[in-house]
Amino acid sequence: MTRRWPHDSSNACEAASAKTDIVITWHSTELEDDGLGPDDAASIVLTGTIVAAQREPNSGERKYVIEGHCLAGTKACAVVKLGGTGKLVFLSTWRGSQVDHL
Repeated sequence: MTRRWPHDSSNACEAASAKTDIVITWHSTELEDDGLGPDDAASIVLTGTIVAAQREPNSGERKYVIEGHCLAGTKACAVVKLGGTGKLVFLSTWRGSQVDHL
C-alpha cells in the first residue's frame, strides 16, 4: 500500500528537503555505494511516497521508507526520520524499490 505523508510529518519532511535541511548519517553508506549524492536523497523525498512506516517501541521515534526517484529519474528509496532540530535525517538510501532491498 502506498501512502502520502502522514499529516504531522508531511509538510515538515517536504519543507526540510526543499530547503536542503538534511542530515545524512554515516550509517547511510548505500548513498555512495549506489552513486547517489545529497541532491539525489532530497529528490527521493520530494518525488516519493511512503511505502512503509514504523515507530520504535522504546522511544516512539517514527521512521519512514520513501520510494521516489533520484535525479537521473531511476527509482530509489530512503529511510528517513525527522530530527529534533527539524532536519530530515537520512538513515539509509538505495537504488531500486523497497522490494529490491528486502
